[in-house]
Amino acid sequence: MDDDNTDLSEPLMRPHYREQEADDAQKRFTKIVTYVSTAHLLGLAGCIGVWRQYPDVEAIQNVLITSAMIFAIGLATVFGAHIIFRTSTAMSREAARMRHEAGDDEMRLSMAREKQADAVVRAKSGFKPLNFSGVCFVVSTLLGVTGLFSI
Repeated sequence: MDDDNTDLSEPLMRPHYREQEADDAQKRFTKIVTYVSTAHLLGLAGCIGVWRQYPDVEAIQNVLITSAMIFAIGLATVFGAHIIFRTSTAMSREAARMRHEAGDDEMRLSMAREKQADAVVRAKSGFKPLNFSGVCFVVSTLLGVTGLFSI
């Protein structure tokens, strides 16, 4: 099936449309999302823990509530990125299946290439919320730490 005249300059998630490679890509995305989610959850738990230690100090509560809200926003964007990555790898898997079933049918091969290109565009758009989540993590951590030191 490698003689389908695939233009290598096309945006492909992988050089060849194989379902196993789409599954491997999804596992890597899931691992990244898991690490980032865990970092946000630990930050959120840390804010809640410190907030409970000093229930009577309003300045500490204000800093930690703000920091916790930013952690929560970052966590929500991680879940959004995860959904985008899952749909893009599902599209890539579908494109692989279409390519293998197409045989010599140029129309179906073209549809498979188009679906794969859409999957790549969607996967690239998934990094935007993931990057925003990373920014939220850094901002929230810096806000919490500097806020507590300044009190």
